[in-house]
Amino acid sequence: MSDGDREVLEQLMTAFSGGPTDAQRMDWNLDAIEKEDVESEDKYIAFENLEMIVQNIDNAHNLENDNRWTRLITQLESEDPELRRLAAWCCGTAVQNNIRSQERVSRFFFTR
Repeated sequence: MSDGDREVLEQLMTAFSGGPTDAQRMDWNLDAIEKEDVESEDKYIAFENLEMIVQNIDNAHNLENDNRWTRLITQLESEDPELRRLAAWCCGTAVQNNIRSQERVSRFFFTR
């Protein structure tokens, strides 16, 4: 699916569902975490939001889409120790009782 088609589909889904999808919310939170001009406290809140989203196993599986796992795991190398802790917390939540996500994370670390 092209990026344009995906964007239109997401807009339609949002319009019909009455709000953003969990995938969109994951992206928005990851965007906030990655932006340099976002205050640390707001990044921490974004991580808390992300952790709540990935508690759902289907959402944890969605981390595989659109490079979200890589974006999350990259935060394990942040200069901010609290961001590293929160990234580890989100990773732990996503892999809990979730063999598919465990395998994905293992591949990431063992292929580096």
